[in-house]
Amino acid sequence: MADKISKIVFVLLSRGDYYRDATIDYEALSVERNAPRWMRMLEKYGYSRCNKKGVR
Repeated sequence: MADKISKIVFVLLSRGDYYRDATIDYEALSVERNAPRWMRMLEKYGYSRCNKKGVR
């Protein structure tokens, strides 16, 4: 177990990368966190929200 952890740590440090869990959808988390801000910015620049049918 310690051997696997040390290999992971070595690879991450040598690449200068972060550990990313394969079971987590990081893109979905990012969209969920940022979507309200994106919607506010679109409304600020004149776009309006639509319902699911695409009608204002």
